[in-house]
Amino acid sequence: MAVLTGVERLQHKRRTVDSGASPIRLVPQIAILLGAICVYFGVRGATEGSVSEALVNAQRVVDFERFLGIYHEPWLQETFAGSPAVKTFFNWIYIWGHWPVIAVTLIWLARSHPAIYLRTRNAMMLSGGIGMVIFATFPVAPPRLAELGMIDTVTVSSHAYRVLQPPMFTNQYAAVPSLHVGWNLLIGIAIAVAARRLWVRVIGVVMPVAMTSAVVLTANHYVVDAIAGAALTTAAWFACGWWLRRSPAPASLSTPRPATAPVSRSAPTPAGTARPPARLPLPAPATLPARVPATLPASLPARDPADLPARVPARVPAGDPAGLPARVPARVPARRSRANARDSIAIPRVFALDQRERP
Repeated sequence: MAVLTGVERLQHKRRTVDSGASPIRLVPQIAILLGAICVYFGVRGATEGSVSEALVNAQRVVDFERFLGIYHEPWLQETFAGSPAVKTFFNWIYIWGHWPVIAVTLIWLARSHPAIYLRTRNAMMLSGGIGMVIFATFPVAPPRLAELGMIDTVTVSSHAYRVLQPPMFTNQYAAVPSLHVGWNLLIGIAIAVAARRLWVRVIGVVMPVAMTSAVVLTANHYVVDAIAGAALTTAAWFACGWWLRRSPAPASLSTPRPATAPVSRSAPTPAGTARPPARLPLPAPATLPARVPATLPASLPARDPADLPARVPARVPAGDPAGLPARVPARVPARRSRANARDSIAIPRVFALDQRERP
């Protein structure tokens, strides 16, 4: 658990960097990685040292391990890889736990965690370049070729590894450092830093440990090789992280936000520029137009009937036909019945007949 909780600080940095990041385009990155892999295997195969020198250097490595008290490779293989099931298990870890896992993890990091992807990719390329220099200047025969009585379980039991890594691109005497362990450690660190779920982080921690056991039990590397590979890639990881912190972030890792100046009421206004008021004041009642009274009276005064227009009678006398309007209204109210309408029209006629009959 100490290893799992030790990545909390790195995870905080990952969330800070990846908060506004956008995914990296895969096609250019795949082209870069394929080109780097071709250069790596091409140079590695072309710089293969002599067999005699590789055997001498292998004996030096064995003597150094005996001096440290960690030379146990033959005993480990005989004890733990003697069972066919255990042998097959570690063979599959050595074959399928390296390049396939690296490819899948890098694609996931490029899509979800671009900053961690760039750091992992750069660390792999840096450690691979240093490893090629060591392979060319210090060739070492692996335990399976150093005449130590150990068996190459991968070649004897499976041919899948020769498909993933053809012999024409393989340097048989590139044992020190072990980039199998180193690159798997880089991938494990990247997974532990980027993952949010605990079980995924556990996979990131277990994966380099399993690869270390596999390279030793299959007689492909010494214990010192695994330590050297882990130290090289760890140094490359921290060196790339230091470089990324010093260099400006690429455009694909950050989404620029428009800079906005803070709004402050006390901020000075440029000369010649009218500063808008923070709040528009309401007009006072005295400043309203004259035609609109500031305050309405509580009740309107009653108007005298004499003040009404002359064409409208103030009051129609009861029974006096002279007080009726000179003309019939153009529109009869809707609620008036037809009979009432006829009676109202016939009233002037009745009065007119009465006037004729009078002497």
